[in-house]
Amino acid sequence: INPNLKSGVKAIKGITMLHGMVLDRFDDIQLKRLEILTTSFWRSKLGIKKGKDWKQSSVDFANNYFCLDLSLNENDEADAINLGLSFALNKKKVVW
Repeated sequence: INPNLKSGVKAIKGITMLHGMVLDRFDDIQLKRLEILTTSFWRSKLGIKKGKDWKQSSVDFANNYFCLDLSLNENDEADAINLGLSFALNKKKVVW
C-alpha cells in the first residue's frame, strides 16, 4: 500500500470519529440547527482560487485579509479562519 494513501485513510478515520463525537455532543445540548459548509462553498464565497495550490491560496487569503503571517505549515489554521469568516459574512446576524 502506498504510504501516502495509508496516512490519508488514517486521517479520514480520525476526522470521521471526531465528526461523530461533535454531532453526538450537539445532540446532548439539543442543538436545533447545524450547518455544514463544504470546502468548495466557503472558498467560493471568499473568492479563493486554487492558484498554485489550495493550501497556499488559503494561507495567502488569511494572511492578506487579517494581516497575519501564517506559514504554509499552518494551512489548517488558515482554513479554519477562512471557514469562520465565510460563515460570518454570510449571516445577517451571528450569535456567539
